[in-house]
Amino acid sequence: MANPIDSFTQRIPVDILLSFFSECVPPPTRDNPGPAVSYSHPLIVLSHVSRTWRELVLETPALWSRMHVKTPSASTFSNGPPEMCTVKADRSRAALTTWIERSAEQPLTIVLDLPSYSQAQLYKEAWSKEVCEDVLQQLFLCASRWKHLHINLSIVASSAPFIQACNSLPANGLSKLEFIAINLTSAGASPLMIAFVPGRLLAVGLFSGPSLRRVSLEGHWMMNHKLGVAVQSWAPLTDLEITPSTNVSGTHFGVSNLPYLFKAFPLLRNAKFLFQQSEPTPEVVNPTEPIVLPRLKSLYLGGQAMGPALAGSLVLPSLQVLFLVFEISQSSARSGMLDYDKCILEFLQRFGAQLTSFGINHDILLPPSFPSYLNMLDNARLESLSLINNSFPQRQTEPGPFSSILRGDQDCRVLAHLAKPGVFPGLKHLEMSARSRNCETALADVIAARRRRTQTIKNQYSQVRTEVCSVVRYEAENEIQPNTTIPIEDVHVTFTRPRGSSVIQELRDRGVDLTSGPFSIRLNYPESCGVMVERTLGSRAYSS
Repeated sequence: MANPIDSFTQRIPVDILLSFFSECVPPPTRDNPGPAVSYSHPLIVLSHVSRTWRELVLETPALWSRMHVKTPSASTFSNGPPEMCTVKADRSRAALTTWIERSAEQPLTIVLDLPSYSQAQLYKEAWSKEVCEDVLQQLFLCASRWKHLHINLSIVASSAPFIQACNSLPANGLSKLEFIAINLTSAGASPLMIAFVPGRLLAVGLFSGPSLRRVSLEGHWMMNHKLGVAVQSWAPLTDLEITPSTNVSGTHFGVSNLPYLFKAFPLLRNAKFLFQQSEPTPEVVNPTEPIVLPRLKSLYLGGQAMGPALAGSLVLPSLQVLFLVFEISQSSARSGMLDYDKCILEFLQRFGAQLTSFGINHDILLPPSFPSYLNMLDNARLESLSLINNSFPQRQTEPGPFSSILRGDQDCRVLAHLAKPGVFPGLKHLEMSARSRNCETALADVIAARRRRTQTIKNQYSQVRTEVCSVVRYEAENEIQPNTTIPIEDVHVTFTRPRGSSVIQELRDRGVDLTSGPFSIRLNYPESCGVMVERTLGSRAYSS
């Protein structure tokens, strides 16, 4: 007798089923690794629904090429008899073997979580260490199929077996690897290990694959005197991100590394560097010759600022996106403020006219200077502007370190500048943090001015177009004259003060049309009180 479930599933087209399976098992990422490889994984569940589904799942190797491999921690083996530990270890190995076999020859996307524990837990780690070594052995046997690799690595618990496995890689063992991200943690590590392990990791053959183009290093990297030598053996990169953890003492990625990196990777397209704020001895970088990066489109510099000399030596003809999110402490305010001003000024003078997106933590600049800096960005190409405080990217609601000086005035001046006619005519996206109740009214002024101005221009242009339409054929339905303000589409503002009047209600009272064209506004208030209003494709949704 036929299985009714099987009969139903056979009527679903194969392409729809595969789309459904792919949604159930998306490619793992560091932020969203998905379920770990095990016999309770959704793929195993799907393969037991019916005969049709099982055949389709098993005959689609691409589904099995997406792996979140999580090795058991020491606590997994700390309780229970040795027999149970053996069973857990065997099941962990067998599940990974199943995935590797069923992925056939597909390129692999892997998120690898290796065990993490402190020196105090070493007496519990025997089983965990054994499983970790077995997992690494299995994965490195198929290293020639790695495509995207995300690794969470502990200096104490898993760096030694990982480095040993990397040293065993053949010369061309990473032929398909395109992206690698390593998050290095140091809980329980001694200062000697912290100084030694990152240097060895930077020198392993993991970064020399011929197809490698994107690298992301996060966490506890001590590399100031080793990075320049290590990168000489790396593959040519197009994307590089180094973001040491700011909450870990001793992390040292200084400004002095930048010339090494820029010269080693002249083909960079996207670069993000977060300098450690507590760098022991900030170096002064004065390059003797220009540093040319002809393809660099996006540059993010955060943390400890650099001097204007390095900014003046950069030649970036293709730069379109620039974020300058520097941080300074109150103790360094007197000595460092001018250097920050000069550095930002140098960047804007050199590249402001060519940017399509710009971001800055504007609270490090004194109120009288910042609006004049915006004039250097006043070009028709700028589409996105982010004005944030120094806690970015966490977007905390507390004021920045100079809030006593800047409170209220700075943000309102910025918004008043954006409401002027002709300022940033191509601006579509605005993100900022605001520290004054008056900013709500100022924000309403910006939205009202830009949308009303645009609507007036469109109405006038439509009338003229109607009068001459019998002579000239117009292809565009919503065409706007060049060099005029386009409607702002997305506004995201984080307030650091309790809510006063409602921005949305004020816009309605003014009769501003928020229903024509794509438009969304997100307002974040402290103490989790906020209103979100979104409008997309002619439908309006409210949520709070």
